[in-house]
Order: sequence, then structure tokens, then C-alpha cells
Amino acid sequence: MKQKILFSLFLSFSYIFVYSQTNIYASPNGPNTNDGLSVGTAVNLQKAKDIARTIISNGPLTGDVIINILPGEHILNQTLVFDSNDSGNNGHYVIYKSYSSESPLISGGQKITGWSLHDQTKNIWKASIGNLYSRQLYVNGTKAVRARSNDSFNIYETKTGYFSTCNDFSTWGNIQDLEIVSCMHWRNHRIPVESICNNQIIINPIFFKYIHKDPTFESAPINWIENAYELIDSENEWYINKNTQTLYYKPSNNITTQETINALNIVLPKLEKLIDGQGINGANINNIKFIGLTFKYTTWNQASEYNSITGSNYGFSPNQADDTATPPAPSPYSSLGLEQIPAAISFKYSNNIHFSNNIVTHIGSTGLGFQIGSNNNRICNNRIEDISGSGILLGDFEHAGDPCLNPNLNPDTYLNYCTINNNLLLHNHVLVKNNIIENNFINNIANEYLSCVGIDVAFAINTIVDHNTISNFPYTGISFGLGLNRYFEHGTNNKITYNKIDCSKQFLGDGGGIYTESNLGETTTKLNNSLSSTVNRAEISHNYILNQTSYLGAIYLDQASSNINVHDNLIDIKNNIAIPLKSQCITNDVRAINCPTATSPPYDIMYTSHDVSIYNNYYNDKYSMLSNANYTGLTNIDFHSNTAFTGFQAQNSIITNSGQQTNYNCN
Repeated sequence: MKQKILFSLFLSFSYIFVYSQTNIYASPNGPNTNDGLSVGTAVNLQKAKDIARTIISNGPLTGDVIINILPGEHILNQTLVFDSNDSGNNGHYVIYKSYSSESPLISGGQKITGWSLHDQTKNIWKASIGNLYSRQLYVNGTKAVRARSNDSFNIYETKTGYFSTCNDFSTWGNIQDLEIVSCMHWRNHRIPVESICNNQIIINPIFFKYIHKDPTFESAPINWIENAYELIDSENEWYINKNTQTLYYKPSNNITTQETINALNIVLPKLEKLIDGQGINGANINNIKFIGLTFKYTTWNQASEYNSITGSNYGFSPNQADDTATPPAPSPYSSLGLEQIPAAISFKYSNNIHFSNNIVTHIGSTGLGFQIGSNNNRICNNRIEDISGSGILLGDFEHAGDPCLNPNLNPDTYLNYCTINNNLLLHNHVLVKNNIIENNFINNIANEYLSCVGIDVAFAINTIVDHNTISNFPYTGISFGLGLNRYFEHGTNNKITYNKIDCSKQFLGDGGGIYTESNLGETTTKLNNSLSSTVNRAEISHNYILNQTSYLGAIYLDQASSNINVHDNLIDIKNNIAIPLKSQCITNDVRAINCPTATSPPYDIMYTSHDVSIYNNYYNDKYSMLSNANYTGLTNIDFHSNTAFTGFQAQNSIITNSGQQTNYNCN
């Protein structure tokens, strides 16, 4: 007992000493019993965080507290949870940084060993995984393929589900784990199976009715089926039997012995989040930096979990980008049940969080997210790739339809609640504002939830998205704004500038390199649904967008996009890439810039874009371009001085200055 007391006193004095020198050290196998004051006495990452918290609790900081993270793989058994007690203060930061030039790996995965041969003919191996479950598996640093068909499997849609002309599913096991993957326009459903009757696949009517409520989606055609042992027929495919807690994997044909398969680095993610910043209103997370770190291996299993209401798994049914409404919500457009795919690294009620020079990869959800009450944060010079959902998410739905932001939605509530007794000032704590997303490389995103995007800015104001390179995405590069309503205002100083966006892997429709909705500028609001005078417009300029082949536009200003200047952008397509003709899902022209308007009540007011200027843009003449003839004077939308050119542009000043830049200063 005396030894424990003496050791506790030693640690207390050690923390005071550390407080003066501000350095803590974390190593992959550092024991909790060390003091963390030197490389030789490093602790594990969770303990290093606890030591920093103790220092912070001693009073106002007189310098930065630096957690030096040593090279190697730091495997987390639980999420690192941050709250206001982990914050820097007094103008100083708590800094989690790489100790050396070698980036340490912070992992939420578990290596799988103990393989045995299950089917010699097919070379399928198995391993016991206990209660682990994941929708992703990684082999030697590459994402393996969840067992799937190569096509529709000769399955056709019926009124109650699907029907196969060639396959009898009655002998398949664990049929409720099977997913129907359907792509239609901008949505990618993962439809859970309720039951099987010979060659009929039955979908719960609640779910099936839900995904068909929107008239635009009267059909949910099959692209492929996924997640059954019976579908393992190609190298690098895998499946988890939840009932027997067994992972099955078919490696490459040259892997034929236990020695060779156990030599593979096969990793199954076990955590859904690596960092969870849980600030609350009035107790924000402040002044923390993450620099030079690598974050890997998470999953997100909601789609595979049982929904007692529908009698099947939850599946996944998106509304727009990375938001999803769980049946039995009234419709995909209802705010009831609407939520966003969570981020592996997430913050709420955060202020002055700097996330720079990091790598985020092998993530089974969205990569990085800042949501309700997150202000003055900076995301700079990161590499974000191999992401199942969106790369970066900024904003949320907490104030969608909020009268304090949108007085025209409910003028009486605005006057009585938002402007009396300083309620509007209190309300401002929930806003997401003054954030910067700059000089990031975002690649191979939305590779599981295909409706997601590279950078998704929802209800956020005063946001700068600048000098990012985005490529290899199925739907949209940058999505800004939500709501399809002219009264959803997103504030001043919104800028989408100097980004490079390559759309060559895009195949869902109704998206773009840059996609917007609702009012991105600020207006002097008038009631009674009248147009407002412009005070400050958002800016979309100096972006380089190439190889857009899905409808509608490389820069796509969708319904109610308002108060925007679009200028000095370059829109190009390589000579060997053809723009599809109108057929099947390609029901509209592919335009360089598209700014639609609605014509029938109530859409002629609420959904109509207004106060948009599109000028001094340059576009390949393979694309079409709208003109002023499409609009009336009421909308105040004008096109002028836009120039078409012939042939792919190899170089010019917009190309040179767009996208991620080398030697970029994130300080």
C-alpha cells in the first residue's frame, strides 16, 4: 500500500515537471506504469492523453503540451474520446504529433491469424474471429472484395422484391445478410433481404415502399448482390458468417499453405471511430492539433445490424450524399430519422482544431467530420483515400429548416423566439462556421456508399474550400449546401476556389465536379416570399474540373442555388473520353455549367435559383452551356463572357494553380 502511495506521489510531481517542459512521449507498447517524460519511459497513446489531461487540469497553460508519438503501429482497443478537459487554453495548444519524420500508425484494426483450409478445391480458407464483425477486410494494405456477383445475377425487380430467372436461393445460408446493391440516378441503395422463397427474394415491404416513395425512383434495379459465402468465386473475396463467428477468405492462387497465408497481413477493423471529439454546448473542445499521423482501419456496421421494425438488417438508403433516413421514415426527403454516416475522426462543438499533414485511409465510414457547433477549424494538407463514405464532412442537419437561420420558413417563430431575450445569440452556438478545408489530396472515396462525395459541406457558413485535389469518386467531388430551398442561407464568405477535380471515375447521375444546393450567399431577407437584395455572394472560381461524363454539369448549381458568382473556372475533357448520349440513366445533357430553375408552383418560388452570375469561364466545346435565354428577369441569373475551346488543354494558369500545392504552409 505504501508503495502505491509513493508511486502516486511520484507521478504527481512528474506531471508538474512535465508541465514545465510540455513534452509527453507515446510508443506502441509503452506501459501505463511509465511516466511518459522521455522516449525511454514512453507510455501508450491513451495514457499519454490522460497525462496531458492532468497537466491541463492544473491551471492555465504557459506553453503548448506536446504528445510526441513514436513510430510504429499504435493499435487502439477503444476509441480515443476527447472533451473540453482535453483542450488547450490560454492561447496554447495540445499537440499530437509525429516524433520523427516517420509517420506513426494509429490503428483500429486487428490482425487475423490461425487460418485453416476450408475448401481445397476452391482454395477458401477460414479463421475464427470471435465476436468481431466488419464490413471491410484489408490484405497487405489493400482492401479485399466482400463476396459479390459480377452483375445483376439475372435478378429482376418485382412488386415485393426480386426474382431470379436462373438461381434458386433456397439452399443459401444466412440469407438475411445478403444485400441487393442498386444504383439509380444519384442514389446507391444497399437493400437488405428479409427472406427467400426458392428463386424469389423478399424485401420487407416497409423498406421497399420507402425507397420507392419518390416518383423519381419508381424502380430499384440490381447492379450486383453482395455478402454471401456462396458468392466467393474469385481471388481476394471474403465473407463473415456471424453465426459461427468465422471469416472465410479466398487468397490468390499462389497462397496454398498455412505458412503462406499466415504470412499475409490480414486486418479486420474492430473500431468504428478512432477519435471522437465530444464537445457540448458551453464546453467546447478547443486548441488541439493533430500533425503528421496516419489513421487506419475502421468500419461502420449499421447497415449489417438488425432493424426490429423492418424485420431485416438496416441496409443503407441515402437521400443526398452521405445522409440517410432509416425506414420507416415517411420518405427519403423527410427529416425524420435523417442522419449522416459517422466519421472515423469526428468532432462536435469544437473550436481551433488543426488537422494537418496526416494520412487517413482504409476507413469504413466517412473519413473526417466536423459537425454541430464546430468553428474556426482547419483541415490542411492531408491525404485521405480508400474511404467507404465521404472524405471530409463539414456541417450537419441539426438546424435544417431552422427558423433562426431561415426566417421565411416561419416568420412568427423567428420574431418570438430568435430575436427576443437574446435567444439568437444563444442559438448561434450550434452553427458550423469559419472553417477552412485546404490543400488536401482526396482519392478513392465513396467506394462502398457510392452516393457519398469527396468534400461534403452541409449546413455550414463562412466556409473556405481551397486548393484540394479530388479524384476517383462515383458521384460528386465537392457538394456544398443542402435543403433545395432558397431560404436556407449559408452565410457570407463561402468560397470554393482553386480545386482540381477529376471526374473520370464518376458513374452516378445528377452530380458534378462541384455541386450546390440552396442559398450559399447572404441576402437582406424580406418576408412574404419576395426576392431579396444581394449583400454577399459565394464564390466558385479558378477551379479545374476535368472529364465530367455524367449528367448534369461539371459545375452543377441545383435547385435554389442562389447568391453565387461562378467565374474563371476551366472545364475540360480528354480527347479520348466520350460524353454519353441521352440513354438509360443519361436522360439529360452533360453541361459545363448547369443552373436549373423550377417553373411550377410551389417550386417557382421556393426552389428557384436567383442572383447567380456565370462569367469568364472556359470550357471544352464537347460540353453544352446554358444561356440567358433560359431565365427570366425575376431570377437575376446571367451568363456572359464564357468561352468554348476545342481540344484538351495541357497547361494554363488555372491548371497550374489548382489542386494540392507542394510546400504548402499549414501554420
